[in-house]
Amino acid sequence: GIGATNDLTMFLVLKQNSYTPGGTSDGSGTFIIDRTSGTNNLMSFKMVNTDKYYYQKRNDAGGSLTGPVSVTGAQVSTFVLLEYYRTVGTEYGIYINGRKDATSGGDSENITGPQLRVGRHATQTGGGLNGDLAELALYNTTPNSGNRLKVESYLAIKYGITLDQTTATNYVNSSLTTIYPATTSHDLYDQNIAGIGRDNTSGLLQTSSQSQNPNSIVKIFNPTDLQDGEFFVWGNDAPIIWNSNDVPSGYTNRISRIWRVAETGGNGDVGDFDISFDLNGLGIDMSDPTKFALLRHTNTVFNGSTAITTGRSIVGNVVTFTGVNMSNNNYFSLASNFIPGPGGVAATTAWLRADEDGDNNAFTTLATNTQTVQQWNTRNGSTAAIASQATSGNRPQYL
Repeated sequence: GIGATNDLTMFLVLKQNSYTPGGTSDGSGTFIIDRTSGTNNLMSFKMVNTDKYYYQKRNDAGGSLTGPVSVTGAQVSTFVLLEYYRTVGTEYGIYINGRKDATSGGDSENITGPQLRVGRHATQTGGGLNGDLAELALYNTTPNSGNRLKVESYLAIKYGITLDQTTATNYVNSSLTTIYPATTSHDLYDQNIAGIGRDNTSGLLQTSSQSQNPNSIVKIFNPTDLQDGEFFVWGNDAPIIWNSNDVPSGYTNRISRIWRVAETGGNGDVGDFDISFDLNGLGIDMSDPTKFALLRHTNTVFNGSTAITTGRSIVGNVVTFTGVNMSNNNYFSLASNFIPGPGGVAATTAWLRADEDGDNNAFTTLATNTQTVQQWNTRNGSTAAIASQATSGNRPQYL
């Protein structure tokens, strides 16, 4: 349990479909964590101030009801890695996807950890979590920076979450060995990071992975020789997806995005695997399979790359290759038909088309006649250009 003067650190991985904000000094709004009965002592986590996370704490005597409120707004429809913590006498705080987001002043008051209720307030029957809670880990201490990164990396790999790279941050295994060097060699490839791997000390066996971020495109699965301690992790460069004529002989175009690989641990080889590219929403003509190839190279000049077509298949907008092998530090991209643009003019910052890209439920279902549009997706791969409306009553209608 959490003693009256213990530190505490709570890790949560969750996805909210919607939420209701409450106040910082009441029992209203969406509670993600609370207690099972109306005790004085609180170590709750809830939604407040329109779209913010709040660590609501109160001491054993029923006083000092306060806590940190996140600076960053809450996500919906995608998993997020949240941490809230108390370091006695120093501070209370919140991390979002591995980055410290908010703190408030510390104290040495007695706050005994109550019996926790997950997903709802102690006494309010409404306002519970609307979504999925994937994993929870509670410590009655404050992990040091290395142990915190171990937990964050484990959860990020498992759920396809990209750790915040505002300050470059490596991914590590349970031995604190780097499995994705985002601070050094792979610093330019720190978007949509995902990976497969096995780490028995963590109880992790991840044989299929794709970044949960919109337009992440790449999924890798079915490794043939994934042993304990081995990881195969990848990330990409610029978020915008366009066309490039930097291709080997026999091909005319590739998508401009480039991925880089980090393969570590064991014998340094997870074996062969399958890889797919989901090109939905890019408008690419998928009718001619011969236009597509997986391009693998030791540098970023792809006109000298190896074109892989093993097991190539196209189902809908997804092109898949089987029996692929890559090495540590390899780069890869995809030879493809051209991505269309307005008037054929390249590299739009935003391209929003009401006739094709409005979602009734963010990144889940395309809107049809008379339905409301929650999200309007850009066709260039940049999530920064997505238009969305979180308030259901303010959403436009698709006609």
